Amino acid sequence: MGGEADFEKMACLEEYKEAGHYHRQHLVLMFGDLAIFLAANAGLIHLLNADPEPSPAWRIILPVAGLVLSFVFGRRHRVLYDRSSLARKRAIDLQDGLKMKLYQEGPKPSFLMGLGKTASMPTEALYWLSFSFWFVMAVYASVVFARN
Repeated sequence: MGGEADFEKMACLEEYKEAGHYHRQHLVLMFGDLAIFLAANAGLIHLLNADPEPSPAWRIILPVAGLVLSFVFGRRHRVLYDRSSLARKRAIDLQDGLKMKLYQEGPKPSFLMGLGKTASMPTEALYWLSFSFWFVMAVYASVVFARN
């Protein structure tokens, strides 16, 4: 009987390790995506303000590319955050049976966390702000292009 209980505890411990691994992995992927997103946005803005000035067609193509970039990275961020949260919740469920407290003794909730907001809210706001910026630029470029 003791061997079966030990096997279950070892299986729970392995699952706990995997859940923690996936939690950290998704957080690292979110950070990497953010760095790539910022670099790509900087590149698009640089091309938009290049000398000589881009043609009217490129003045529409670049903001549309920014819109797509913002949407894709924003959506990927949401998916990764959801997966990270699921892995963390599973680790919290498993640690009770293992008598561990790694995820229970975390930092105190911030003001925004107390309002029910997620820790990824500032990053999501950045993606939405970028999407809004590129939308305005696309509308502006299409209006200027239509006048010419």
